Amino acid sequence: MDTKKCTKCELVKPLGDFYKGRAQCKDCMKQAAAERYAALPAEEKARTPEQLEAHRVAMRDARRKAREKSPEEFRAERAAKQRAWREKRKAEELAAKIEALRAKREGL
Repeated sequence: MDTKKCTKCELVKPLGDFYKGRAQCKDCMKQAAAERYAALPAEEKARTPEQLEAHRVAMRDARRKAREKSPEEFRAERAAKQRAWREKRKAEELAAKIEALRAKREGL
């Protein structure tokens, strides 16, 4: 198998056009990253690398302290957040599929 179908643009492309272990092609992933960056507020885009690193360190330390304080509670909260995120994403994907089917039906 020297080709793969992108899950976003649905084009069949050579394996070299995909990052390892990814279902979307490099072009689609780059486009999505550019869209995410464009959606950022101006103050976030203006942050310096030093500010970003300081924020990363502060967040990492806060997570470490929370995890050390109560590991069981930390895991439970994290699992609940992940479950809520998955359910929200599942609902959004279902709504998009339904909308696509409606559009297809109306176009016929």
